[in-house]
Amino acid sequence: MKNYFIVFICSLIVPLIMLICGYFLWKFPPKKRNSFIGYRTSSSMRSDESWAFAQKYCGRIWLWSGFGMLLLTAILLILLPDKSDAALKSASLVVMPVQIVLMLLTIIPVEVMLKKKFGEDSEEK
Repeated sequence: MKNYFIVFICSLIVPLIMLICGYFLWKFPPKKRNSFIGYRTSSSMRSDESWAFAQKYCGRIWLWSGFGMLLLTAILLILLPDKSDAALKSASLVVMPVQIVLMLLTIIPVEVMLKKKFGEDSEEK
């Protein structure tokens, strides 16, 4: 049971990070473009407007996808029929990489919206 609890908590790290970071990007985005914190891509850093938009948009996406991943992961691990160490390790070896891939896929809608809203020249359409 001790291992189950550890794997359960570790499997929720990625969704929790997305929830927390998403909330702060959405509600308290970095004000100035920088190379250290925030959603940093070449399209988001083209102008102050694209920077501000990208932070809030990515924040909302991370908040909701983190919440969804948190729920799905918790349900999956709670309903896992075999809670042996081997089953838990297998489940975590599948769940965590899937979470990371889903987190990285959130880049796509942000970049699509940046291109739609600001185009290639970073001026708002």
